[in-house]
Amino acid sequence: MSTAQPPVQECPEVEQEVEVEAPVAKNPTIEIDLLNQWANVKDVKNYYKTDQFHVAGNYFRVNIWSRTSREDCIMDLFAIPFSYYVEYKGGVLTDKTIHSTNKIKFRF
Repeated sequence: MSTAQPPVQECPEVEQEVEVEAPVAKNPTIEIDLLNQWANVKDVKNYYKTDQFHVAGNYFRVNIWSRTSREDCIMDLFAIPFSYYVEYKGGVLTDKTIHSTNKIKFRF
């Protein structure tokens, strides 16, 4: 009974160029002034603030907040009337949001 294993062949060295993307910063952000200009927040009724969240790579979630005060409420009402999924590449913002044709219906 032989337990000898066949000889291992060494792989030949291959020179191959590999394109590597530049590393992404740990907490990349987009300039708020650029976001506000792109989202045209001056036309948003009761505009409160703009939030951004880095999702992955060059992609971000951008939320436009509004704030409404009512006399019959103790606290102000906050809402996100606009939310976008954007790509920020080379100083240019591109909307990648998938817009649904389904409308939310209230059941109550």
